[in-house]
Amino acid sequence: MKRKYKVLIVLISIIISLISYFFILDGYYSIDLERITSQGYFSYAIKDAYIRDGRLFLALIFLFVAFINPSLKILYIISLILAIIILSFAVLEIYKIMEHYKESKTKKDKIIKFIISYITIFTFTQIDAMQFVEAFALATSVLLFIISVKKTIIERKTKLGFIIALIGVFFYQGTISIYIIMSVLMCFLENKKFSKQFLKDLFKCAIIIILVTILNLMEILILPELMGLEKTPRLLEDKFAVMLNNANYFKEFVFDSMGLFPDYLWVCYILICLIIISIYSVKTKKIDKYVNILFLIITSIISVFPYLIIQFGATGRIFGAWGQMIGTIMVYMYCETEIFQEKNIYMKLLTITLITYFIINILNTIRVTKIYDMSNKLDIEFSNIIKSQVEEYKEKGEEIKSFSIWYVQDGRYREKYKNIKDITTSRYFLGIYNSQTLKYYTGIDLVKEYKEQIFYRANFDFYNDEEIQTKKIEDTLYILVNL
Repeated sequence: MKRKYKVLIVLISIIISLISYFFILDGYYSIDLERITSQGYFSYAIKDAYIRDGRLFLALIFLFVAFINPSLKILYIISLILAIIILSFAVLEIYKIMEHYKESKTKKDKIIKFIISYITIFTFTQIDAMQFVEAFALATSVLLFIISVKKTIIERKTKLGFIIALIGVFFYQGTISIYIIMSVLMCFLENKKFSKQFLKDLFKCAIIIILVTILNLMEILILPELMGLEKTPRLLEDKFAVMLNNANYFKEFVFDSMGLFPDYLWVCYILICLIIISIYSVKTKKIDKYVNILFLIITSIISVFPYLIIQFGATGRIFGAWGQMIGTIMVYMYCETEIFQEKNIYMKLLTITLITYFIINILNTIRVTKIYDMSNKLDIEFSNIIKSQVEEYKEKGEEIKSFSIWYVQDGRYREKYKNIKDITTSRYFLGIYNSQTLKYYTGIDLVKEYKEQIFYRANFDFYNDEEIQTKKIEDTLYILVNL
């Protein structure tokens, strides 16, 4: 590939992604940031998260961050922009892999390849990862896993592939499903079908990911012990309870896309792709291609199961292979068939499916990140109400040292907040607003008290139409919230 095309692919990816993530480019306060605000960068990196969770590179990076001590907002903005740039290089890697197996002959080929590459990386599951201050690390692991498989399968550099995968897993291991699905995809692209060489290549990738996972687990078990730290809670959870819990939410994972994509739409696109490809495969007598697609889909689904045994609930960032599923299907069909080059109804239908998914994917990212932004604004608005009360009483010579919140949920929020309630991260809305949130947004340091019994004695009107009522009793501000 010419250098100018590589630069163009990365730049276009960055521009589209900056537009897609516009609403949180000016900073975003995610739920996980609370642990940082309460402990500080150093304690969070060493005593809480990264050492205990096997993310050594993040621990080292946050030691450096602790020395500089930037504001969380600035750190998040830098992380988000870095993540977009890193993932844009991942888009380029997918493009280069496709180009390796089938060179572009027309501008249309290049456009189709770019769209496929983009939707393979910037998926709806990736949105979840982008809300965290560690977004750059998650993005780095995605890029490294793709490069590792490429080095192992295409370039036959197994040792280098192992080293790159090892670095990737010590950045963030939750994206391992992407390594798994990329391994199967590249084994198909390299070997064309199930064969001894296919199994050998797949076995090499399996050994690599098993070894790096074992090394990562050894670090999680040994290093915290040597440093006198408690083991990560994930190791202490009842695994049977974890599996049972996650099984109960399986419908949410599959059909509701964890709120990160319109209900049932992702499944519908998978089915549309399968119907088009099945008919095409029968007509062209390439049933083996359809079988391989089914194998890719099954692998994508299975790839996330090991992680679902480790922790309660599921998050978009660990469902990377699921988010990539449509992109994976399109990469395979582009490289292994002529469906995108032939002028027939199948080419038109699959191209329309691809382009509409590409557009919906971008619009959905804008929608979700706008909800994230609205979540922050809800917290800002609530924080400012508390701040105004503190200042108002201060002018009267009265001091507020603490606050207490009680939520009465009569369902009225369903109408007012119906567009954000499924994926909102607002602490105010979720009923988990605390001192750290208030301090982050206003700089005011108050203690949060839990004195629900006082609300009855304070003569609050529990049937009032107001969403927020406040009363000061002694040095505590009592806030009744009716959602």
